[in-house]
Amino acid sequence: MNDPARPGEPPPVAAPPSGSTRQTSLSLLEGIRNNDAGAWRRERQSKALADFDELRNEIRSAASFTQPALRDRCLRTAQALAMRNRWSDLAQLTDALSARDERVPLDLIVMRGAALLRLERLDAMRQLVVDLLHNPTVKRKKDPEVMMEIAELLADMDELGGAIRLLERVRATDSEMPGVQFRIEQLALEQRLASAYALLKTEHFDVRYPTELPPANAQKIANVLESEFKRLRAAWFPNRQFHRIGVELLSWEDFRNYTGSEYIAGLFTNKIYLPLAGIDVFPPEIVAIMTHELTHALLADASNNLAPRWFHEAFASRMEMKDTPRNAFHMYKDERFLALALLDAVANGSNDAELVIEAYRIGETTVRFIEARYGKAGLLKMIDAFRRGADTEEAVHALTGGSLADLDRNARAWGLAQAPFLPGSPIVRYDIETVPR
Repeated sequence: MNDPARPGEPPPVAAPPSGSTRQTSLSLLEGIRNNDAGAWRRERQSKALADFDELRNEIRSAASFTQPALRDRCLRTAQALAMRNRWSDLAQLTDALSARDERVPLDLIVMRGAALLRLERLDAMRQLVVDLLHNPTVKRKKDPEVMMEIAELLADMDELGGAIRLLERVRATDSEMPGVQFRIEQLALEQRLASAYALLKTEHFDVRYPTELPPANAQKIANVLESEFKRLRAAWFPNRQFHRIGVELLSWEDFRNYTGSEYIAGLFTNKIYLPLAGIDVFPPEIVAIMTHELTHALLADASNNLAPRWFHEAFASRMEMKDTPRNAFHMYKDERFLALALLDAVANGSNDAELVIEAYRIGETTVRFIEARYGKAGLLKMIDAFRRGADTEEAVHALTGGSLADLDRNARAWGLAQAPFLPGSPIVRYDIETVPR
Protein backbone atom coordinates (compact mmCIF):
# COMPACT_ATOMS: atom_id res chain seq x y z
CA MET A 1 0.00 0.00 0.00
CA ASN A 2 1.19 3.45 -0.79
CA ASP A 3 1.90 5.40 2.30
CA PRO A 4 2.56 8.99 3.33
CA ALA A 5 5.77 10.83 2.75
CA ARG A 6 5.19 12.43 6.13
CA PRO A 7 4.10 10.22 9.03
CA GLY A 8 0.45 10.64 9.81
CA GLU A 9 -0.38 12.32 6.53
CA PRO A 10 -1.94 10.65 3.47
CA PRO A 11 0.24 10.08 0.40
CA PRO A 12 0.41 12.78 -2.23
CA VAL A 13 -1.10 11.61 -5.51
CA ALA A 14 -0.87 12.72 -9.10
CA ALA A 15 -2.19 16.20 -9.71
CA PRO A 16 -5.80 16.24 -10.88
CA PRO A 17 -6.62 17.07 -14.49
CA SER A 18 -6.82 20.72 -15.44
CA GLY A 19 -10.00 22.30 -14.11
CA SER A 20 -10.64 19.51 -11.59
CA THR A 21 -11.81 20.71 -8.21
CA ARG A 22 -12.97 19.09 -5.00
CA GLN A 23 -16.49 20.35 -5.73
CA THR A 24 -16.50 18.69 -9.16
CA SER A 25 -15.18 15.42 -7.76
CA LEU A 26 -17.76 15.39 -5.03
CA SER A 27 -20.47 16.03 -7.58
CA LEU A 28 -19.36 12.92 -9.46
CA LEU A 29 -19.71 10.92 -6.27
CA GLU A 30 -23.01 12.44 -5.23
CA GLY A 31 -25.08 9.90 -7.14
CA ILE A 32 -23.41 7.08 -5.23
CA ARG A 33 -23.97 8.55 -1.79
CA ASN A 34 -27.60 7.53 -1.34
CA ASN A 35 -27.54 4.25 -3.25
CA ASP A 36 -27.11 1.10 -1.20
CA ALA A 37 -24.86 -0.68 -3.68
CA GLY A 38 -23.41 -2.64 -0.78
CA ALA A 39 -26.74 -4.30 0.00
CA TRP A 40 -27.16 -5.37 -3.62
CA ARG A 41 -23.62 -6.78 -3.70
CA ARG A 42 -24.07 -8.68 -0.43
CA GLU A 43 -27.33 -10.22 -1.64
CA ARG A 44 -25.69 -11.31 -4.89
CA GLN A 45 -22.70 -12.72 -3.01
CA SER A 46 -24.91 -14.63 -0.54
CA LYS A 47 -26.80 -16.26 -3.41
CA ALA A 48 -23.53 -17.26 -5.06
CA LEU A 49 -22.19 -18.80 -1.84
CA ALA A 50 -25.44 -20.69 -1.29
CA ASP A 51 -24.89 -22.26 -4.72
CA PHE A 52 -21.56 -23.82 -3.68
CA ASP A 53 -22.84 -27.17 -2.40
CA GLU A 54 -24.83 -27.82 -5.55
CA LEU A 55 -22.11 -26.64 -7.91
CA ARG A 56 -19.34 -28.79 -6.45
CA ASN A 57 -21.42 -31.83 -7.39
CA GLU A 58 -22.26 -30.50 -10.85
CA ILE A 59 -18.78 -29.34 -11.91
CA ARG A 60 -17.17 -32.72 -12.62
CA SER A 61 -15.28 -31.89 -15.80
CA ALA A 62 -14.61 -29.11 -18.29
CA ALA A 63 -17.60 -30.37 -20.29
CA SER A 64 -19.80 -28.68 -17.69
CA PHE A 65 -18.88 -25.31 -19.16
CA THR A 66 -20.64 -25.98 -22.44
CA GLN A 67 -23.71 -24.80 -20.52
CA PRO A 68 -23.47 -20.97 -20.36
CA ALA A 69 -25.74 -20.72 -17.30
CA LEU A 70 -23.62 -23.20 -15.36
CA ARG A 71 -20.47 -21.41 -16.44
CA ASP A 72 -21.79 -18.09 -15.13
CA ARG A 73 -22.94 -19.63 -11.83
CA CYS A 74 -19.54 -21.20 -11.28
CA LEU A 75 -17.70 -17.95 -11.93
CA ARG A 76 -19.98 -16.02 -9.56
CA THR A 77 -19.54 -18.60 -6.80
CA ALA A 78 -15.76 -18.77 -7.28
CA GLN A 79 -15.54 -14.98 -7.04
CA ALA A 80 -17.66 -14.98 -3.87
CA LEU A 81 -15.50 -17.72 -2.31
CA ALA A 82 -12.35 -15.74 -3.10
CA MET A 83 -13.85 -12.59 -1.58
CA ARG A 84 -14.49 -14.54 1.63
CA ASN A 85 -11.04 -16.18 1.63
CA ARG A 86 -12.67 -19.61 1.37
CA TRP A 87 -9.67 -20.93 -0.53
CA SER A 88 -10.15 -24.58 0.38
CA ASP A 89 -13.71 -24.49 -0.96
CA LEU A 90 -12.54 -22.70 -4.12
CA ALA A 91 -9.87 -25.36 -4.68
CA GLN A 92 -12.46 -28.09 -4.13
CA LEU A 93 -14.87 -26.45 -6.59
CA THR A 94 -12.19 -26.48 -9.30
CA ASP A 95 -10.30 -29.71 -8.50
CA ALA A 96 -11.79 -31.62 -11.46
CA LEU A 97 -10.71 -28.98 -13.99
CA SER A 98 -7.59 -28.95 -16.14
CA ALA A 99 -5.87 -25.67 -16.91
CA ARG A 100 -5.01 -27.10 -20.34
CA ASP A 101 -8.67 -27.36 -21.35
CA GLU A 102 -9.83 -24.32 -23.30
CA ARG A 103 -13.42 -24.91 -22.25
CA VAL A 104 -12.55 -23.80 -18.69
CA PRO A 105 -12.84 -20.00 -18.22
CA LEU A 106 -9.37 -18.52 -17.84
CA ASP A 107 -10.57 -16.32 -14.98
CA LEU A 108 -11.54 -19.47 -13.09
CA ILE A 109 -8.11 -21.01 -13.63
CA VAL A 110 -6.41 -17.87 -12.31
CA MET A 111 -8.65 -17.91 -9.22
CA ARG A 112 -7.75 -21.57 -8.69
CA GLY A 113 -4.10 -20.55 -8.85
CA ALA A 114 -4.67 -17.98 -6.10
CA ALA A 115 -6.36 -20.65 -3.98
CA LEU A 116 -3.51 -23.13 -4.45
CA LEU A 117 -1.02 -20.44 -3.49
CA ARG A 118 -2.94 -19.55 -0.31
CA LEU A 119 -3.17 -23.24 0.59
CA GLU A 120 0.59 -23.61 -0.05
CA ARG A 121 -0.01 -26.37 -2.61
CA LEU A 122 3.00 -25.17 -4.57
CA ASP A 123 3.54 -28.32 -6.67
CA ALA A 124 -0.07 -28.15 -7.85
CA MET A 125 0.38 -24.42 -8.47
CA ARG A 126 3.46 -24.99 -10.65
CA GLN A 127 1.64 -27.65 -12.66
CA LEU A 128 -1.30 -25.29 -13.13
CA VAL A 129 0.99 -22.62 -14.60
CA VAL A 130 2.63 -25.15 -16.95
CA ASP A 131 -0.79 -26.40 -18.07
CA LEU A 132 -2.09 -22.87 -18.48
CA LEU A 133 0.78 -21.99 -20.81
CA HIS A 134 -0.21 -25.03 -22.93
CA ASN A 135 -3.88 -24.04 -22.98
CA PRO A 136 -4.90 -23.69 -26.66
CA THR A 137 -6.75 -20.45 -25.98
CA VAL A 138 -3.68 -18.91 -24.32
CA LYS A 139 -1.36 -20.13 -27.09
CA ARG A 140 -3.69 -19.03 -29.87
CA LYS A 141 -4.80 -15.64 -28.63
CA LYS A 142 -1.73 -14.65 -26.63
CA ASP A 143 -4.01 -12.27 -24.73
CA PRO A 144 -1.67 -9.76 -23.02
CA GLU A 145 -3.90 -9.45 -19.95
CA VAL A 146 -3.99 -13.23 -19.46
CA MET A 147 -0.22 -13.45 -19.96
CA MET A 148 0.24 -10.78 -17.30
CA GLU A 149 -1.98 -12.74 -14.89
CA ILE A 150 0.12 -15.86 -15.49
CA ALA A 151 3.26 -13.80 -14.90
CA GLU A 152 1.85 -12.67 -11.56
CA LEU A 153 1.17 -16.30 -10.60
CA LEU A 154 4.84 -17.04 -11.33
CA ALA A 155 5.94 -14.00 -9.32
CA ASP A 156 3.78 -15.12 -6.40
CA MET A 157 5.78 -18.37 -6.37
CA ASP A 158 9.05 -16.37 -6.46
CA GLU A 159 9.66 -17.66 -10.00
CA LEU A 160 10.85 -14.19 -10.90
CA GLY A 161 12.90 -15.13 -13.97
CA GLY A 162 9.94 -16.88 -15.56
CA ALA A 163 7.64 -13.98 -14.75
CA ILE A 164 10.04 -11.50 -16.33
CA ARG A 165 10.41 -13.59 -19.49
CA LEU A 166 6.65 -13.84 -19.85
CA LEU A 167 6.22 -10.10 -19.40
CA GLU A 168 8.91 -9.48 -22.00
CA ARG A 169 6.81 -11.56 -24.41
CA VAL A 170 3.81 -9.39 -23.54
CA ARG A 171 5.86 -6.27 -24.22
CA ALA A 172 6.96 -7.66 -27.60
CA THR A 173 3.35 -8.57 -28.48
CA ASP A 174 1.72 -5.36 -27.26
CA SER A 175 4.20 -2.54 -26.74
CA GLU A 176 1.42 -0.21 -25.54
CA MET A 177 0.17 -2.50 -22.76
CA PRO A 178 0.21 -0.19 -19.70
CA GLY A 179 2.43 -1.06 -16.76
CA VAL A 180 4.40 -3.89 -18.39
CA GLN A 181 7.81 -2.21 -18.50
CA PHE A 182 7.40 -0.89 -14.96
CA ARG A 183 6.47 -4.36 -13.67
CA ILE A 184 9.49 -5.89 -15.42
CA GLU A 185 11.72 -3.36 -13.69
CA GLN A 186 10.07 -4.11 -10.33
CA LEU A 187 10.59 -7.85 -10.69
CA ALA A 188 14.18 -7.35 -11.87
CA LEU A 189 14.84 -5.39 -8.69
CA GLU A 190 13.21 -8.12 -6.59
CA GLN A 191 15.42 -10.64 -8.37
CA ARG A 192 18.48 -8.60 -7.49
CA LEU A 193 17.32 -8.29 -3.88
CA ALA A 194 16.95 -12.05 -3.65
CA SER A 195 20.42 -12.78 -5.01
CA ALA A 196 22.67 -9.87 -4.08
CA TYR A 197 21.38 -8.66 -0.71
CA ALA A 198 22.45 -9.90 2.68
CA LEU A 199 19.90 -11.53 4.99
CA LEU A 200 19.46 -10.79 8.68
CA LYS A 201 17.10 -13.06 10.61
CA THR A 202 15.64 -11.82 13.89
CA GLU A 203 12.94 -13.21 16.14
CA HIS A 204 10.08 -12.01 13.92
CA PHE A 205 11.66 -10.62 10.74
CA ASP A 206 13.66 -11.64 7.69
CA VAL A 207 15.49 -8.43 6.80
CA ARG A 208 17.31 -8.14 3.48
CA TYR A 209 19.71 -5.25 2.99
CA PRO A 210 22.38 -4.07 0.53
CA THR A 211 25.75 -5.72 1.07
CA GLU A 212 27.40 -2.27 1.16
CA LEU A 213 25.31 -1.38 4.21
CA PRO A 214 27.25 -2.02 7.43
CA PRO A 215 25.61 -4.98 9.21
CA ALA A 216 25.46 -2.90 12.39
CA ASN A 217 23.14 -0.41 10.64
CA ALA A 218 20.84 -3.19 9.46
CA GLN A 219 20.81 -4.55 13.00
CA LYS A 220 19.78 -1.13 14.36
CA ILE A 221 16.79 -1.03 12.00
CA ALA A 222 15.90 -4.61 12.90
CA ASN A 223 16.07 -3.74 16.59
CA VAL A 224 13.62 -0.86 16.13
CA LEU A 225 11.28 -3.10 14.16
CA GLU A 226 11.42 -5.77 16.87
CA SER A 227 10.70 -3.19 19.58
CA GLU A 228 7.76 -1.75 17.65
CA PHE A 229 6.45 -5.24 16.88
CA LYS A 230 6.46 -6.12 20.58
CA ARG A 231 4.88 -2.78 21.52
CA LEU A 232 2.06 -3.16 19.00
CA ARG A 233 1.44 -6.80 19.77
CA ALA A 234 1.32 -6.17 23.52
CA ALA A 235 -1.12 -3.30 23.05
CA TRP A 236 -3.41 -4.85 20.45
CA PHE A 237 -2.78 -8.53 19.77
CA PRO A 238 -1.25 -10.00 22.95
CA ASN A 239 -2.45 -13.56 22.36
CA ARG A 240 -1.89 -13.77 18.63
CA GLN A 241 0.93 -15.59 16.88
CA PHE A 242 2.05 -13.86 13.68
CA HIS A 243 3.80 -15.18 10.61
CA ARG A 244 7.36 -14.03 10.03
CA ILE A 245 7.54 -10.72 8.20
CA GLY A 246 9.81 -10.03 5.25
CA VAL A 247 11.48 -6.61 5.17
CA GLU A 248 13.40 -5.13 2.24
CA LEU A 249 15.76 -2.28 3.12
CA LEU A 250 16.41 -0.26 -0.02
CA SER A 251 18.37 2.79 -0.97
CA TRP A 252 16.17 5.78 -1.69
CA GLU A 253 16.98 5.50 -5.42
CA ASP A 254 16.00 1.82 -5.60
CA PHE A 255 12.85 2.43 -3.58
CA ARG A 256 11.81 5.34 -5.78
CA ASN A 257 12.35 3.20 -8.88
CA TYR A 258 10.38 0.33 -7.36
CA THR A 259 7.36 2.45 -6.39
CA GLY A 260 7.55 4.82 -9.34
CA SER A 261 7.04 7.79 -7.03
CA GLU A 262 9.08 10.32 -5.10
CA TYR A 263 6.27 10.89 -2.61
CA ILE A 264 5.93 7.47 -1.01
CA ALA A 265 7.90 6.85 2.17
CA GLY A 266 7.08 3.17 2.77
CA LEU A 267 5.27 0.28 1.12
CA PHE A 268 3.60 -2.94 2.19
CA THR A 269 2.53 -5.64 -0.25
CA ASN A 270 3.16 -9.10 1.14
CA LYS A 271 6.32 -7.74 2.72
CA ILE A 272 7.57 -4.38 3.99
CA TYR A 273 9.69 -2.11 1.78
CA LEU A 274 11.59 0.69 3.53
CA PRO A 275 13.92 3.25 1.88
CA LEU A 276 16.05 3.41 5.02
CA ALA A 277 19.29 1.72 3.96
CA GLY A 278 21.21 4.95 4.54
CA ILE A 279 19.64 5.73 7.92
CA ASP A 280 21.38 5.07 11.24
CA VAL A 281 19.51 7.52 13.50
CA PHE A 282 15.82 6.98 14.21
CA PRO A 283 13.85 10.05 15.31
CA PRO A 284 10.07 9.67 15.75
CA GLU A 285 9.39 10.79 12.16
CA ILE A 286 11.43 7.86 10.80
CA VAL A 287 10.07 5.39 13.33
CA ALA A 288 6.52 6.39 12.33
CA ILE A 289 7.18 5.17 8.77
CA MET A 290 8.40 1.83 10.12
CA THR A 291 5.45 1.54 12.50
CA HIS A 292 2.95 2.39 9.76
CA GLU A 293 4.21 -0.37 7.44
CA LEU A 294 4.55 -2.85 10.29
CA THR A 295 0.93 -2.19 11.25
CA HIS A 296 -0.13 -3.03 7.70
CA ALA A 297 1.65 -6.38 8.02
CA LEU A 298 0.09 -7.16 11.41
CA LEU A 299 -3.39 -6.12 10.29
CA ALA A 300 -3.13 -8.15 7.08
CA ASP A 301 -2.22 -11.21 9.16
CA ALA A 302 -4.87 -10.57 11.83
CA SER A 303 -7.65 -9.98 9.26
CA ASN A 304 -6.57 -12.77 6.90
CA ASN A 305 -5.92 -10.08 4.27
CA LEU A 306 -9.56 -9.01 4.28
CA ALA A 307 -9.50 -5.63 6.03
CA PRO A 308 -10.53 -2.93 3.50
CA ARG A 309 -8.12 -0.29 2.26
CA TRP A 310 -9.63 2.59 4.24
CA PHE A 311 -9.36 0.66 7.52
CA HIS A 312 -5.79 -0.40 6.73
CA GLU A 313 -4.65 3.16 6.23
CA ALA A 314 -6.68 4.56 9.12
CA PHE A 315 -5.51 1.91 11.59
CA ALA A 316 -1.87 2.16 10.47
CA SER A 317 -1.96 5.94 10.87
CA ARG A 318 -3.54 5.53 14.31
CA MET A 319 -0.66 3.27 15.42
CA GLU A 320 2.01 5.85 14.64
CA MET A 321 3.31 7.60 17.75
CA LYS A 322 2.29 11.25 17.35
CA ASP A 323 2.19 14.13 19.84
CA THR A 324 -0.88 15.87 18.45
CA PRO A 325 -2.83 13.98 15.76
CA ARG A 326 -5.17 16.21 13.77
CA ASN A 327 -8.94 16.06 14.13
CA ALA A 328 -10.27 15.77 10.58
CA PHE A 329 -13.76 16.94 11.55
CA HIS A 330 -12.39 20.37 12.41
CA MET A 331 -10.76 20.51 8.97
CA TYR A 332 -13.79 19.56 6.82
CA LYS A 333 -16.83 21.35 8.19
CA ASP A 334 -19.01 21.62 5.12
CA GLU A 335 -22.05 19.38 4.96
CA ARG A 336 -20.70 17.46 1.99
CA PHE A 337 -17.76 15.84 3.75
CA LEU A 338 -16.74 12.41 2.48
CA ALA A 339 -18.94 9.66 3.88
CA LEU A 340 -17.31 6.52 5.21
CA ALA A 341 -18.93 4.45 2.45
CA LEU A 342 -16.88 6.39 -0.14
CA LEU A 343 -13.44 6.25 1.48
CA ASP A 344 -12.32 3.07 -0.28
CA ALA A 345 -13.48 4.30 -3.68
CA VAL A 346 -11.60 7.57 -3.22
CA ALA A 347 -8.42 6.00 -1.83
CA ASN A 348 -8.27 3.39 -4.59
CA GLY A 349 -9.41 5.29 -7.62
CA SER A 350 -9.41 9.07 -7.31
CA ASN A 351 -6.93 11.34 -9.08
CA ASP A 352 -8.03 14.27 -6.93
CA ALA A 353 -5.26 14.82 -4.40
CA GLU A 354 -7.50 16.86 -2.11
CA LEU A 355 -10.11 14.11 -1.94
CA VAL A 356 -7.51 11.43 -1.17
CA ILE A 357 -6.06 13.51 1.65
CA GLU A 358 -9.54 14.06 3.07
CA ALA A 359 -10.32 10.33 2.85
CA TYR A 360 -7.20 9.37 4.80
CA ARG A 361 -7.70 11.99 7.50
CA ILE A 362 -11.40 11.20 7.99
CA GLY A 363 -10.57 7.50 8.17
CA GLU A 364 -8.03 7.97 10.93
CA THR A 365 -10.26 10.30 12.97
CA THR A 366 -13.16 7.85 12.58
CA VAL A 367 -10.95 5.05 13.93
CA ARG A 368 -10.11 7.29 16.88
CA PHE A 369 -13.82 7.84 17.49
CA ILE A 370 -14.47 4.09 17.44
CA GLU A 371 -11.68 3.59 19.95
CA ALA A 372 -12.99 6.40 22.17
CA ARG A 373 -16.59 5.09 22.08
CA TYR A 374 -16.04 1.32 22.05
CA GLY A 375 -12.47 0.93 23.28
CA LYS A 376 -9.76 -1.26 21.79
CA ALA A 377 -12.22 -4.13 21.95
CA GLY A 378 -14.38 -2.31 19.40
CA LEU A 379 -11.60 -2.06 16.82
CA LEU A 380 -10.59 -5.66 17.47
CA LYS A 381 -14.20 -6.72 16.94
CA MET A 382 -14.17 -5.01 13.56
CA ILE A 383 -10.89 -6.71 12.63
CA ASP A 384 -12.39 -10.07 13.59
CA ALA A 385 -15.46 -9.30 11.48
CA PHE A 386 -13.25 -8.50 8.49
CA ARG A 387 -11.38 -11.76 9.05
CA ARG A 388 -14.68 -13.64 8.85
CA GLY A 389 -15.47 -11.97 5.51
CA ALA A 390 -17.56 -8.96 6.55
CA ASP A 391 -17.48 -5.80 4.48
CA THR A 392 -17.33 -2.38 6.13
CA GLU A 393 -21.07 -2.03 6.58
CA GLU A 394 -21.40 -5.51 8.10
CA ALA A 395 -18.45 -4.92 10.44
CA VAL A 396 -19.87 -1.56 11.56
CA HIS A 397 -23.30 -3.09 12.16
CA ALA A 398 -21.77 -5.96 14.16
CA LEU A 399 -20.05 -3.40 16.40
CA THR A 400 -22.64 -0.62 16.70
CA GLY A 401 -25.93 -2.15 15.63
CA GLY A 402 -26.31 0.80 13.27
CA SER A 403 -25.49 1.78 9.69
CA LEU A 404 -22.54 3.51 8.08
CA ALA A 405 -24.58 6.71 8.00
CA ASP A 406 -25.12 6.42 11.76
CA LEU A 407 -21.39 6.00 12.29
CA ASP A 408 -20.68 9.01 10.08
CA ARG A 409 -23.05 11.20 12.11
CA ASN A 410 -21.83 9.98 15.48
CA ALA A 411 -18.15 10.27 14.57
CA ARG A 412 -18.64 13.79 13.24
CA ALA A 413 -20.60 14.90 16.33
CA TRP A 414 -17.86 13.45 18.54
CA GLY A 415 -15.10 15.05 16.50
CA LEU A 416 -16.67 18.51 16.55
CA ALA A 417 -16.90 18.28 20.35
CA GLN A 418 -13.15 17.59 20.58
CA ALA A 419 -10.21 19.93 20.17
CA PRO A 420 -8.69 20.51 16.71
CA PHE A 421 -5.78 18.32 17.81
CA LEU A 422 -6.50 15.04 19.57
CA PRO A 423 -4.51 13.62 22.49
CA GLY A 424 -1.35 11.94 21.33
CA SER A 425 0.31 8.79 22.60
CA PRO A 426 3.56 8.46 24.56
CA ILE A 427 6.50 8.45 22.17
CA VAL A 428 9.28 5.91 22.55
CA ARG A 429 12.55 7.54 21.53
CA TYR A 430 14.98 5.41 19.56
CA ASP A 431 17.28 8.31 18.68
CA ILE A 432 18.64 9.06 22.13
CA GLU A 433 20.51 6.95 24.63
CA THR A 434 18.49 5.58 27.52
CA VAL A 435 19.51 7.30 30.72
CA PRO A 436 20.84 4.63 33.13
CA ARG A 437 19.20 4.37 36.50
